[in-house]
Amino acid sequence: MVKKSLIVGLIITIIGAVIAVIGFSMGASMNITWNHGFKVVHPYHNTQKLSKIKNIQLDVNDSNVYFKNGDHYQVSFDGYSVNKPSIEQSNGTLRISQHESDFSGISLSSMSNSKIVITVPEKNQLSSVNGEIEAADLITKDHLNVNNIDLQLDNGSVTSHGLTVNKGGQLSVQDGSINFNSANLTNINVNQSNGSQDTTGSTLNGGKFTNENGSQTFTNVTFNQSVTVNNQNGHVKLTSPNTQGYQLSTQNGSIDLFNTHYSTSANQNDSAANKVIISNENGSITVN
Repeated sequence: MVKKSLIVGLIITIIGAVIAVIGFSMGASMNITWNHGFKVVHPYHNTQKLSKIKNIQLDVNDSNVYFKNGDHYQVSFDGYSVNKPSIEQSNGTLRISQHESDFSGISLSSMSNSKIVITVPEKNQLSSVNGEIEAADLITKDHLNVNNIDLQLDNGSVTSHGLTVNKGGQLSVQDGSINFNSANLTNINVNQSNGSQDTTGSTLNGGKFTNENGSQTFTNVTFNQSVTVNNQNGHVKLTSPNTQGYQLSTQNGSIDLFNTHYSTSANQNDSAANKVIISNENGSITVN
C-alpha cells in the first residue's frame, strides 16, 4: 500500500512538473487547464467599433466591466479564448453576454483578470444601463451620463468617478464595496449587503442608500430633496455635508450632530425641502 501511494505521488509530481515547464515555455500569459486532457488557453483580445448606442444590457461573469470616454463608441475585451463574451448591437442597444467558463481543474494562472471596456463619447447621454455582473467589478473611469440605471452585482465592487444618473434606477451590490466620486445621482436606490459605501464630492437628488452590513460615509456631499440613508449594522458618517435639514435616529448606538451628543434621535430643521433622513439599527451616526 505504501509503495502504491509513493508511485501515485511520483506520477502527480511528474505531471505537475511537466505542466509548469510547458506553461513557462509558452509565457506567463498562457494558462494550462485540464478538461478531459491538457489544453492551452490562449490570451484573446478583440475590439469592436460601434454605431451610436442608447441602451446597454449586461450579463457578465468573471470579467471586470469598465466605462470610459473616447472619440467614438466601441467595446473591447481582454481575457482568454474560453471566456470571450458575445457582443451584439441592434436598434441602438448594445448587448454583452458572458458566462462562466466550463474549464476547471489545474491552472497556472487565473482568468479573473479579464476585462470588458465600453467606450462612450463624453458628451453623449445613454438612455439606460442595466443587467447583472457576477464575480467581477464595475468601474467608471470618466464621465458617464445615463438616464436610468438598473444593475445587480454579486461578489463584486463598484468604483465610479463622474457618474450622472438623470432620472433614477437602482444599484444592488452583494459582497462588495461601493465608491462614488464626483457623482450626480437622481432618485437612485442603492442596496448593499456586506461591504462599505463611500460617497465623496457628489450631489444626491432624492434617492435611498441602504446597507445591511457595513459602514456608510458621505464626504462633501450635497443632499437635495429628501435623501434617505438606512443602515442595519455599521457606522454612518457625514463630513462637511451641504443640506438644510437632518432627521436622525438609531436603535442601538449614539448620535453626534455637529458636536452635540444625542441618545437615540436628533432633528434639525427636519421640515426643510432639502434634508437627509438617517436611520440606524446597530451603529452610531456622526455628522460634522
